[in-house]
Amino acid sequence: MVIGSEGILGVITEAWMRLQERPNFRASCPVFFNDYDKALKATRYNPNLLYFLPIADA
Repeated sequence: MVIGSEGILGVITEAWMRLQERPNFRASCPVFFNDYDKALKATRYNPNLLYFLPIADA
């Protein structure tokens, strides 16, 4: 059962999904910055760096 933002109720009776195969390889490369401002400047050139873990949480 689904409840919408306007309070309308709906029942899903059928659904389908298209699945993809898992990639054969997966890699990551951690990048560390000495301060937050340098990390923000780096994201201008590579937006994929937006996922980062503060050093205090590592």
